Amino acid sequence: MSALARKIRTHYLERHYERELSAHRKFKFVPSREYRLVKHYQWIIVKNQADLRYSDPPSYQFHLGFYADIHRLEYLLFQVDPNLKDFRRLKERYIRFNNAYGNDPKRARPHLRQIIQDYRFSGFKLFRDIADTLDYHFESIINSFIIIERMCAGGTHQSRLSNGPIESLNRIVKDMKRNGRGFRNFEHLRNRFLFANRANAQMLSVPLPPERYQVKTGITRGPYKKKNQ
Repeated sequence: MSALARKIRTHYLERHYERELSAHRKFKFVPSREYRLVKHYQWIIVKNQADLRYSDPPSYQFHLGFYADIHRLEYLLFQVDPNLKDFRRLKERYIRFNNAYGNDPKRARPHLRQIIQDYRFSGFKLFRDIADTLDYHFESIINSFIIIERMCAGGTHQSRLSNGPIESLNRIVKDMKRNGRGFRNFEHLRNRFLFANRANAQMLSVPLPPERYQVKTGITRGPYKKKNQ
C-alpha cells in the first residue's frame, strides 16, 4: 500500500513539474484524490474485513472533503487500483483458514498447502514472500491448531497450542533486567522472578533491626554549608 501511494505521488509530481515548465512559473502542489485515498484509507484494505463496520452512517472525511461510508471508500479504493481487491481477497483467505480449523490439524494441512501454492503464484511479491515464510514454518503452523487445556486463575480453559505463554514469561525477565540495569547475581534475579510470579504473593520477610544496617563511626559531622575560604 505504501509503495502504491509513492507510485501515485511520483506520477502526479511528474505531471506537476511538466505543467510548471510549460507555464514558466511555480504552482502549489496539491496531492491528488487517489494519493489521499491510498495514503489515509489503506486501513480499509489492511484491516480484517470482519472488523469493518459497514453499518455505520456516512461521516465527513477530512482528507477527501465529503461525506462517505465504508462502502463508498472501499469502492473508491478499488477504482484507484483494481489489484487491491485481489490483495484483500488473498489476505482474507488466510484469516478464514486460521479461524476455521481449530482442533483439526489434519484438515488444515492440505488447505495450508493450497494457500502456499496460491500465494506463490500470485501477482504480489509480498504474498510470494509470505508463501516462503509459511512453507518454512509449515509444521509449526499445523501444530498451532492443536487444542490443549491451560491453567489460569479461574481454573482451566481450552486454547490453541502456542508459544505465547513462554514468551510472556521471557518478557518479565527482560523487563526486570532492564529496570534493574542488569544483575550480577543470578540467584537474586531468579528469586525476584519467582516472587513476582507467585499467586497471592505476600511479603514474608522481617525488617532488619537498626543496628544491623546503621554504621556508627563516632565521627561528628561538620556544618552542611562550608564557609568560603
